[in-house]
Amino acid sequence: MKRIAIATVSALAAVSSPAMARGLQPGEIAPTPDLLARAQRTIPPAEHDRPDYHFRTSGGIMLVCYYNGVGNGRFCTRTPLSDVKRIDDLAEDTCQHGGPGAIIPHALTGEAIVLDYACKGGHMAREPYARRFDADGWMLDEWKPLQ
Repeated sequence: MKRIAIATVSALAAVSSPAMARGLQPGEIAPTPDLLARAQRTIPPAEHDRPDYHFRTSGGIMLVCYYNGVGNGRFCTRTPLSDVKRIDDLAEDTCQHGGPGAIIPHALTGEAIVLDYACKGGHMAREPYARRFDADGWMLDEWKPLQ
């Protein structure tokens, strides 16, 4: 049994990469010292922040996204349209069965909350997906060109 465990650990170490260690999403680029220095010039962290920078390219342009690692922010993650369609179904159910004044909580929408989900007349309503996300599911307002 020990040999299997050692072999498994060795195999994982052999394929490990910065992307795996950091848990990068498809399309994200692992940070380098140069990228991090440029990111701090592009989006300077506030005092006492624990900056969490994310990087990707789009149309040949390097982009950076930032949130304070101390807070509750995950706006640098992808929210594909397939996820939003699943959220829409759950939100519709909430609106139909939640009674008057039903709300769609952040716990249900996650970062798709930027679509301004609401219950109107017992049905779910929200902004169009393309107004807040690009075709790959990245939040448009959160990514800035890296300087």
